[in-house]
Amino acid sequence: EPLSADIASDDCWHLISDQVQTEGWLREDGRIALLATSQTGSDHCFFQVRQIIPFLAGLQGQLVLHASAVHVQGNVYAFIGESGAGKSTLVKALTVSGTIPVADDLLAVACDHQNPVAFTAGTDLCPPQQVPVCSILFLSRADNLDQPALEQINSKQFLLLLFRHGFSEMSIHRLWKFQLELYGRLAKEVTAFNLVMPDSLALLPEAASQLCLQLRSLKRESA
Repeated sequence: EPLSADIASDDCWHLISDQVQTEGWLREDGRIALLATSQTGSDHCFFQVRQIIPFLAGLQGQLVLHASAVHVQGNVYAFIGESGAGKSTLVKALTVSGTIPVADDLLAVACDHQNPVAFTAGTDLCPPQQVPVCSILFLSRADNLDQPALEQINSKQFLLLLFRHGFSEMSIHRLWKFQLELYGRLAKEVTAFNLVMPDSLALLPEAASQLCLQLRSLKRESA
């Protein structure tokens, strides 16, 4: 059904941009979304909801990163990359190597603590909690590698990469300001790395095992 013209004239609602690939409106407080669709099916509904979650969270003063993540010895390590970079596949491989999965695609982060923390869901191994974010790793793949390659980046590079991979499609000034402030805090308080993984799935289990050891080493260095 077409969305009501009354909503379009109401300052309490924001039009969802065409770039988000979802038609609809978000209420100013981020608590209600009205979505229009000509398709049916749970997969399409899931896609629509996933598209707008970061914006609803932002309107509520919460930051959501397009990232997968794992929990290692009291710290969260997040992986950000282009779609298809292998974020979900890497988390599955790291789980086999002994880490606890935290996020597959969207990671909620709070920066109103002394250190940024991620919100982890409860599992049989770990109850729900807020865990410090130790590092953010920007993921890519290369076919000429047989092991992980880590390179630390400076805060300026970190900030630029956060914006490149962030959710900034909607032209809402408050969201842009909010993202800028929280990205700035992340860039100051969290270490960041470029992570290049082998492109071969056959090499992934061993590479993930090596990366798991490197993550544990990063924790010791930051302690």
